[in-house]
Amino acid sequence: MKKSIALFCLFALCCCGVRAQKIEPQVKEEVELMSSLARLAGYKEYNSDYGRRYTADIDSVLGEYRSHQAVEMMKQFRNKYGLAYDRVMSMALQIECRGDSIIKLDTGKKRLSPVSEQETPGFLAALNDFYRTSRFNDFFHAHADVYALGLQVFNDSVMAYFDEDWYTRFYGTPPVEQFRIVIGFANGPQNYGVSRKLADQPKEVFAIMNYMVNKSGQPLFNKKSAELLVHEFCHSFTKIKGDTEKALEKSGKALREYTRSSMKRQAYGQWKIILEESLVRAATICYLIDHGYDEKAVRGAIVEEMDLNFSWMPELVQTLRYYESHRRKYPAFASFWPEIVRFFDNYVADREKQISKAMK
Repeated sequence: MKKSIALFCLFALCCCGVRAQKIEPQVKEEVELMSSLARLAGYKEYNSDYGRRYTADIDSVLGEYRSHQAVEMMKQFRNKYGLAYDRVMSMALQIECRGDSIIKLDTGKKRLSPVSEQETPGFLAALNDFYRTSRFNDFFHAHADVYALGLQVFNDSVMAYFDEDWYTRFYGTPPVEQFRIVIGFANGPQNYGVSRKLADQPKEVFAIMNYMVNKSGQPLFNKKSAELLVHEFCHSFTKIKGDTEKALEKSGKALREYTRSSMKRQAYGQWKIILEESLVRAATICYLIDHGYDEKAVRGAIVEEMDLNFSWMPELVQTLRYYESHRRKYPAFASFWPEIVRFFDNYVADREKQISKAMK
């Protein structure tokens, strides 16, 4: 009885937003709703069974609504607007479940992105009908024990290795955005980084983490998940813009040419995204070094990035380590951008030289 009460209290704290830490993992009904809809609509990325009992319950309890209008519209929007993967999660953050209804939050737009303004009212009406007729709110609360256990294990296994103060130390400036961590209990092995900006509120950056359990129903979170968190939130500090964007364009386009097919498969089709991803991944490796990860783990992280065609990763990590050891000269990451420009220019120049030699 005491255990049940404790689990309920933990669940209530997460739902109500009461936070004992700066960043505390949470469960969001909106995320579970949209994940379930995507699953019912046959989205491959939302149809894994790693959640075992939980995903089985979605199929058995909500499965009879597979032909509901909201589910059919999800199928149409996937084909029409590319509503898939992280876009499903982005849509979840644009709505609010209120127990008996769903409202659109004020994002400054009249539409639920990526759906058109004309189709938004019809989809909201269908979504509300699904929400009420399927009694999704009851389904959500009936699984409080699943959510509470997942959050507890995540705190014990992941948050213990996540140093949120590192960002300010490493980048030399505190984050201006609000960081949020959400577990997507129906999302299987997928992790998503999405954000939202509500009217009169600071921008929020969400790391929506995966959820898998073993045969005994025990959540499978580990130290590796902390690295994923570090990665997602680093994106807030590596935006390429202004004069830096102009300075990096030439080398960025060259790197895109060298890696076009592999980067496109990873959804990194634009040169700027490739460079931002490079900086995020290199910074994450610096985090591992700063936090005493053993040599095998650090080497494995570098080799993994090289395998994903970020072949310049060893040199880029060295460059960021130079930044870390010369903080008097570079008090903040913003002051280091000229060196980053120089690094990519030199890397491309060397590759071009090697290509020219090979052609002779």
